[in-house]
Amino acid sequence: MNNLTHVGALSFAKFLGLTSSIVAFVCMIPYVLITVLFAGLLVNSGEGGAATMGIGLSLGLVIVGSLAFGVLNFISGLIYASVFNFVLRKIGGIELSIEKIG
Repeated sequence: MNNLTHVGALSFAKFLGLTSSIVAFVCMIPYVLITVLFAGLLVNSGEGGAATMGIGLSLGLVIVGSLAFGVLNFISGLIYASVFNFVLRKIGGIELSIEKIG
């Protein structure tokens, strides 16, 4: 058994920020596909400008939303790791079982 007594705040924040950006990007893809589908219906009804704006805004949301989600989770990762390290010092660490392979 080994004890985990410290977590690198910056490395944890980078991990959390990057993984949450990827998850947000993947989760927003169905949103864009649905928007494109409804935009096609708008084009058929003569509302081409609204369809173009809807597609542009949804694509922008995927990019800006994924980046914003990553940045916010990076900041929350810094805070969480700091609190986690404080608690680890108070309780003496967490027991971990680590196994070497090969």
